[in-house]
Amino acid sequence: MIPVYRELIEDKGVRFLHRDGGEEGKAGQLGPMLQSANPLICQVGCISHNAYWRVKEHCKRHGKPCLFVETPSRSALARVLCDYSEPVRAAPRNVQTDPAV
Repeated sequence: MIPVYRELIEDKGVRFLHRDGGEEGKAGQLGPMLQSANPLICQVGCISHNAYWRVKEHCKRHGKPCLFVETPSRSALARVLCDYSEPVRAAPRNVQTDPAV
């Protein structure tokens, strides 16, 4: 679904950042990505409980919106994006991301 999500988000003129939580040894990269993203989009069924709560707490602490996508599909992400009323802002260009898998 990563290429589908990337296309849908970049079609809106927004930079797409992806974090694959399954990659061991890269847990430290989640913090900087959370800082740079606004809003955060969280694929609920595809992340660990720890990462879910970390994202949710970060959003609460920093006043950032978090868009939860329940099912991994283009239509589910499109629906969540349509329901989001604030403009989606691109992340700074100097943020390094994990490669899309």
